[in-house]
Amino acid sequence: MQNEIDKVFTPYVIIKPIMHNHEMNKLNLRYSPNLFIWLYRDYNDVVNSMINGGSHLQKCIKLQLPIHLEIFNQSNKSLKNIRIGKIDEFSPSYFLLYWLIENEIFLMNYKKIKNLYVVCYDDLVKNEKIINTLFQQIYLPITKGIMGFYKKSNSDKISFKYNKKLIELADIVTTKLILLSENI
Repeated sequence: MQNEIDKVFTPYVIIKPIMHNHEMNKLNLRYSPNLFIWLYRDYNDVVNSMINGGSHLQKCIKLQLPIHLEIFNQSNKSLKNIRIGKIDEFSPSYFLLYWLIENEIFLMNYKKIKNLYVVCYDDLVKNEKIINTLFQQIYLPITKGIMGFYKKSNSDKISFKYNKKLIELADIVTTKLILLSENI
């Protein structure tokens, strides 16, 4: 993630949790006083996404376990005692627990971070007041293209198709914003 952020020559970065929640303190120290826009999603959407994520999610979970253990003052040696099963062995309850732990890590630290704007993903794609507020925070003008995005999408149901629309929205302001994500 650090390499991706270092490629950005602007002070604005949008980060999509859940995979980066544990990185917020590091990001804040390295990039302060930049503005952070933190997108979060409803847990039902996240759990469904994780269930459908297959081996990619399993890989991410494996990579992050040492970080989680550090946070809970455990040694990396204890990883040998943790069995990561096949993705089809994981139940929705497992993914919900993972979501809860990741968000708890974020919530323990987010008040320490200046210039953090927390945005619900559903609100971002459905409520043009959110984008107006967001653009005021980063001193960018609202364009016809952005408002056209809302007129086209307001009648749609929130779903994975919004990922493409969110990219289109980010592309409109690509000189100022970058959207970092595993698979948006």
